[in-house]
Amino acid sequence: MYIIFFTTLLSYMFFFALIVAPSINNTLDDKGRTDLLRNIFPKNFKFGLLICILAMGTCFIKNQLNIAIFFSLIAFLFLINLYLLVPYINNASDKLKSGKKKYSAIFKKLHFLSVLLYLIQMIIALVGIFLFI
Repeated sequence: MYIIFFTTLLSYMFFFALIVAPSINNTLDDKGRTDLLRNIFPKNFKFGLLICILAMGTCFIKNQLNIAIFFSLIAFLFLINLYLLVPYINNASDKLKSGKKKYSAIFKKLHFLSVLLYLIQMIIALVGIFLFI
């Protein structure tokens, strides 16, 4: 049962990172890209959070607290991305567009941190698959 949750997380995250995001960046102009990314990334993080909540609920019902810890970590990282990093990234992006170039380093650091957290989530899901098969 838990393998389904882990593989669902991992597969949709891979698809988003390898197919959706690059397609958006390679296809749309700046305005379209910005609008779509600001719309789709929060939904991406909310979808992952929902999967984690469902998985944690299943873990608690089945008294599998060790597995729930993995989903809790992944969920926590979705929350950080959704409620902390996305607003700061959007703000830094807005300041870049308004001509204040000094924020480009901040934008790059925040974006890197967001991508790093996403990668860590994928690694946690992959470890979960191998540990709990």
